[in-house]
Amino acid sequence: MELKKPLSFREQAIRLTEHGMKVASISDAAAFLSTVNYYRLTGYALQFRAENGQDYSEGTSFETVRNLYLFDQELRGIFRNALDTAEAMFRTRIANGFAMSRCTTPPYDGHYQPSNFLMQEDYQEVMDSLKKEEDRRDDSLVVQHHHARYADRMPLWVMVELLSMSSLSKLYYAMYPAERFKIAGLCNKTPDVLANHLHVLTVLRNKCCHGARLYNVPFHPPAKLGPGYLRSHPNVTGDTLFAAVLVLFRCLPTREARSKLHNDLCNCIQRYGATVELSCIGFPSNYNQLLQIEINNPL
Repeated sequence: MELKKPLSFREQAIRLTEHGMKVASISDAAAFLSTVNYYRLTGYALQFRAENGQDYSEGTSFETVRNLYLFDQELRGIFRNALDTAEAMFRTRIANGFAMSRCTTPPYDGHYQPSNFLMQEDYQEVMDSLKKEEDRRDDSLVVQHHHARYADRMPLWVMVELLSMSSLSKLYYAMYPAERFKIAGLCNKTPDVLANHLHVLTVLRNKCCHGARLYNVPFHPPAKLGPGYLRSHPNVTGDTLFAAVLVLFRCLPTREARSKLHNDLCNCIQRYGATVELSCIGFPSNYNQLLQIEINNPL
């Protein structure tokens, strides 16, 4: 079967009209499509599909779909800033918690000893990923210093700065219960909740950093929000963007960081309020109130 024929940007804009989308200006739409892939943009129009699955419901406009894209783009920027703060904290506490348990006697390299980890396969995947990252950054002064002086080894608090968020999460999961409990205590969480929150934030971070859609998509794994929270708030479900946002709030170490996230997020939603359907991001109507509660909850 042949693939679809490529279309010029103008032809792409016309194709949208052929599927029932209202386009006020073909030239403006073509200009936008020259900066945003047609396939990427139409992902934000899925909710407007007609029953035949090909055309758009009557009244669907290009402006609405474009605004949903811009809203999603702005959300990703807001979350990236907050994720940087949470990620830096997790790198610090995971490295410190494990090092103070397993790296306190010479040669202080317990994180290089597979016997210090329960989940051997996950640990090996982390170390393989670290090696690839070191090779990729072989021009880094930090990497060169530790290669030359310490025979390719580095302290854990240096090593974690080279790991991806996914590898950091996997490293924590690979540890023995004693270290997992200690680190979870530093983060005011249980080990299972911390492992879940690291996974949830990894998914959110990857979506934000790689331009993936946040709008109108489910989130996996579902977020663990604490005993009774979902029962007390039946309008919140664990597999939504809102649940991931709650996790992000609960992983920010300062009230100032949580307050900034709250303000940036609420302002963004208000600006696009005429376009955004809260149900498509899992936000309940009382989201503002629920997020204000999170501001005052210490990590």
